[in-house]
Amino acid sequence: MEVQAKQAPVKYQAKMNSKISNYNGEIQRYRTRVNQLRYPDFNDSENINPVSHNSSSDLETNIRKQILIGTTTLDRTSESLARSHTIAIETEQIGTEVLGELGTQRETLERARDRLVETHEEISRSKKIIRAIGRNLFYNKILLIVIIILEMLILGGLIYWKFFT
Repeated sequence: MEVQAKQAPVKYQAKMNSKISNYNGEIQRYRTRVNQLRYPDFNDSENINPVSHNSSSDLETNIRKQILIGTTTLDRTSESLARSHTIAIETEQIGTEVLGELGTQRETLERARDRLVETHEEISRSKKIIRAIGRNLFYNKILLIVIIILEMLILGGLIYWKFFT
């Protein structure tokens, strides 16, 4: 359930995590209750010292209680280690997924950078071409003005020659 909660959309994760916490609390309460039913004489709060009793049956009872306390502590520690191991595995999986996503994003950024460089080069070439076209247009206008002036001079010369000479 915890893995599914981590993979769920963000808006559902908090709700799912609270349910998981409640379920874990219930499981812990049931385990405690089972241990109490399994070991009715067992009491965590007692401070047991086997040397303080003189009779051998009291000594055996105290030793059994200490063994039960040790066994319970060992069980809880084992469960805690198992949970820690599960969390470590999940964290490793998440880290692997994040690294994969970061690799994909890096490739995307590199492609975008390459396209940007190519676009910049194309814009530079386009600017050069536009400048060349502008120069050619200016030269063509000057040439056209010169041709018009020459034609007017020729026309003026012809009119002068035809009517005044």
